[in-house]
Amino acid sequence: LMNPYAPSENIYTFNVSSSGTYYLMSTGSSIKVYYTKVAVGTSSGSSSSGSTSSGSSSSSSTSSTTTIELNANNLSHGTFSSKFTSGSFTVYATSSKTVSTPYCTASLNGKSFTQKLALGGGGSYGSYRAVGFSANSGATVTVYASGAAGRYLALVNSSGSVVTKKFIEANYKTLKKM
Repeated sequence: LMNPYAPSENIYTFNVSSSGTYYLMSTGSSIKVYYTKVAVGTSSGSSSSGSTSSGSSSSSSTSSTTTIELNANNLSHGTFSSKFTSGSFTVYATSSKTVSTPYCTASLNGKSFTQKLALGGGGSYGSYRAVGFSANSGATVTVYASGAAGRYLALVNSSGSVVTKKFIEANYKTLKKM
């Protein structure tokens, strides 16, 4: 029985209201993360030209959105007992709270995956079973994830406060186990 409030194809979106370090983690049992994309917000640049002989000047500004991505397919295969980085992301683990990247076969929103980041249980921000990254105010975080019914994926700030959480549900029509 599917949850009518769960997003289609196990894609979850979080919005960041202030700049800082954030963590994705389960609030209880294990969640599998396949892909995470963070549009970290806009950065502005400006240029100006000086006065001309007619006394006028011009200026222009540009803005762009920087995107960072974590794809489980690109991680080393295995079980991890300490934190590691992949691009702009840090994955947190300890010897007693490991994370792993088991092989799988999954297709979500047109993306194919051959392995997943299994968080292995409830996480603790900046300590274990969490994925950390920095984002600017206005950033959008998109996560492709799955887990058994009743699990929640939380976006947590650097103070440990849950910014928001999403109900995770496996959609076995699009997720296939190997």
